[in-house]
Amino acid sequence: MTVERYQSIPGVIAGEDLRTHQHKAVKLSTAADFKVLLCTAAGERGAGVLQNEPNTNQAAEVAFMGICKAYAGTGGVTRGDQVTTNASAKFIPATTGRTDTSDAGAANDPLRASFVWGQAMESAAADVLFALLLMPMGAVPQTAI
Repeated sequence: MTVERYQSIPGVIAGEDLRTHQHKAVKLSTAADFKVLLCTAAGERGAGVLQNEPNTNQAAEVAFMGICKAYAGTGGVTRGDQVTTNASAKFIPATTGRTDTSDAGAANDPLRASFVWGQAMESAAADVLFALLLMPMGAVPQTAI
């Protein structure tokens, strides 16, 4: 049984037709104030998970912290996975971070990793809803062993 209890972002509206994107990842628009758009890049940082089905310029309910429903992407998710988005705004296991030292020792090597949105509370196959503990963490580096 999925329990939902989340905080939502007040005052945001759909910046595009999101009627078929409930329970997917959305981001804040860079072109208009208080508008959200569907996340379209794998590993993208976003604002939260859409919980309703708004058309353009209608109120959007966006969970940004807590437990909410979300769609699993290709390959599904396993309980305990840290998750990120795929290019379809669904959630998949996040990749671990590492420092890129391929440039022979630059002082500011970039960290490569997915933006971690939270953790799967239950397992789900692709295109199935699952309980997501939404707690954005950013890029989480790989721990040395």
